[in-house]
Amino acid sequence: AVVNSPSGESCRFFLEANNWNLEAAITSYYDSGNVQTYQQQMNPPQMTLVADTTADSKECMGKATPFRQSWKVRNS
Repeated sequence: AVVNSPSGESCRFFLEANNWNLEAAITSYYDSGNVQTYQQQMNPPQMTLVADTTADSKECMGKATPFRQSWKVRNS
């Protein structure tokens, strides 16, 4: 397992949540899902553009013209 480096704010949160009991704070930190397996660290999530679904996305627009842009994406 790989432990992410918690921020000072995160450390304080877990300590305060556990009444400054270090052992309980560490247990809470691990139980909260802040530990990743080596495999998860080596394969970070990816986003792939599947399609640009905007109608006529090649159209030129004037300055300050409102428009809506839409995409279909796939997350892994």
